[in-house]
Amino acid sequence: MKTLSAIAPLIGVIFFIAAGIITYSKASIESPAMPRARDTLSEPLLRVIAEEQGSTSTIAYVRREASRYSAADQHLAAHALGQVLFEREGAEGAFRLCGALFGYGCLHQIVSQVSPERGLETATDAERVCRDIAPKARGDCLHAAGHSIIFSRGYTEESARESFAECEKTVTPDFDTEQSCYGGAFMEYNMRFMQEGAFNGGHAQAATVPFCLTLDTETAKRSCIFWMAPKAHAALGFMYNDRVFTTLGRFCTDSVPDSYQDACMESVGRSIGLVGYIPNNTAAHYCAVATTGTPFYRNCVHWAARTIVASNTKADITPLCETLPDDVPTCLAFSKTFIR
Repeated sequence: MKTLSAIAPLIGVIFFIAAGIITYSKASIESPAMPRARDTLSEPLLRVIAEEQGSTSTIAYVRREASRYSAADQHLAAHALGQVLFEREGAEGAFRLCGALFGYGCLHQIVSQVSPERGLETATDAERVCRDIAPKARGDCLHAAGHSIIFSRGYTEESARESFAECEKTVTPDFDTEQSCYGGAFMEYNMRFMQEGAFNGGHAQAATVPFCLTLDTETAKRSCIFWMAPKAHAALGFMYNDRVFTTLGRFCTDSVPDSYQDACMESVGRSIGLVGYIPNNTAAHYCAVATTGTPFYRNCVHWAARTIVASNTKADITPLCETLPDDVPTCLAFSKTFIR
């Protein structure tokens, strides 16, 4: 097994970076530079604060300071905090303190550190770690574990199939495409964030639609298709504009079989929502652009709403959901399913 702690991977940073958390402008949305947050929320600085003031005060500092920055910075700060708390409190203690802070970034970092000592190559390993650390956040913990399983086993097609088979063992009736072992495994196989680093991943060539369709189960196939859109978005430079979302929508309709196009469009909605603070009318517009001529506008809006709320639990996505006049309650309820 490769040593995860040696490369300081930010396993779950992809919840907020894989599709480019970016700053909105009328023309498009482009990736921001993030030097200030790295200066004021860096791991070394948080370690000093923890040594001088204790863990609780460090958490308060991170919450206060991170509120000035983007969702991407916040998630990275939670990773740095998770590392510091892991060193001070151990895995279970750290998670009790930081919980779901900033899209479970703290949990993702904890899992990345605990896996070398406990071994994380199988579903049994993943379930054990998640049961011990975060029994009430099983899905999101398994997402982090899915990244780790792929990284540990390798990126060849044969080893990836073995990893996906392990993930299949964790599937339960309340399976969630994103918050699951499959979610992390397909992201890591396609994007290689643990191998290349959080800011360098996203351009690996791995799964293709034909590959997805050869997988053994429907859950695996649909999950694989869902995670194709972020890779396609990476190939388009993680930009946010009409051209990009028209292209992503056409990818879903032209390259994906009819029975899986809904999963693909849901992922496009997720990519739209990853901005976190995107205006409701802009999110709705991008979903309309992506789904033109298809019956999947609802799928796109649901996932955009959910992803916006995941990065900002106080976000008012009612206007977005109201673009589905016959489906507002369902849309609002679905938007709350990321933070459990």
